[in-house]
Amino acid sequence: MKKNSRRLASGLAVLLMGTMLVGCGHQATTTSSSSSSSSSANQELSPSAKAIKDAKRFIKEGRYQTALDRLNDVHSPSQKVKDLKADLRHYLRAQDAYSNQQYSQAAESTKTTQSNNDTLQSATKALHARAVQQQTGGPTQSQAAANRSANDRAVIAFANQMGFNDSHYQIITQSHTNGVYRYEVRQDNDDHTVSNLVGIFDYNPQTQNVSNVTD
Repeated sequence: MKKNSRRLASGLAVLLMGTMLVGCGHQATTTSSSSSSSSSANQELSPSAKAIKDAKRFIKEGRYQTALDRLNDVHSPSQKVKDLKADLRHYLRAQDAYSNQQYSQAAESTKTTQSNNDTLQSATKALHARAVQQQTGGPTQSQAAANRSANDRAVIAFANQMGFNDSHYQIITQSHTNGVYRYEVRQDNDDHTVSNLVGIFDYNPQTQNVSNVTD
């Protein structure tokens, strides 16, 4: 009787160990399958999804042209790629226009956005606001006319002072900063077919001070 009891206990122990091993094996298999599924999901991103993921990173870094180049690499782009490309093109075009003081064009290019990229939307809205501010804060027509008249008077005074007042000289206004005009002076040959640089000068009409700043 005792022998039978010992045999029964041994059998139960073996059965229990077997069940535990099967459970561990099932858990390991489940974990392995879960990891494989996650890895496969990352590997199965479409070309458009991968491009958008990369472009978002470039946009956050302020590398807008790089983001556009990355999206242009997609041969069959999704609608999300197309929308983001359109917004990037408009933003970059507006940046160029703003740099060239074409504030109206910059404001027009940044009126709306099509994509849902928060970083690009914020940058576009900020650029639009700056462009509109420059438009409304620019000189009026009367102010612009007054500026041209002041420049004309300064050119005549500069030409008389420097002896550049005959028809062979061209005086081109390059800039006007803090009351100082910068002029590029060229001299034509007798038949006005060739124009040679004489120099670049800073001129203050108030003090009549002239500085040659030619490189």
